[in-house]
Amino acid sequence: SILQALTPLPLLTASFEAAPEDRTVQLGLAAASAWLCAAVVFAPRFTATAAARAPGLAHMAHSAAITYPAPLRAVAAAVHGSA
Repeated sequence: SILQALTPLPLLTASFEAAPEDRTVQLGLAAASAWLCAAVVFAPRFTATAAARAPGLAHMAHSAAITYPAPLRAVAAAVHGSA
């Protein structure tokens, strides 16, 4: 979902405010990349849980889960998982 994709933005912003040679930049990018990989690979669990906890969506949590196609999950895991 959009919220999953936007979650690492504060981390990225903070890491780029550090000095370029600082490890904070590398660690921030690695953490954001790992989050994006997990968000794609585990999207059904993330989105179903979020829907179940939302007051207006609890009744449709089982159908609100986002599932990405297997090739997209594989590419996301390969690209972001190797970071």
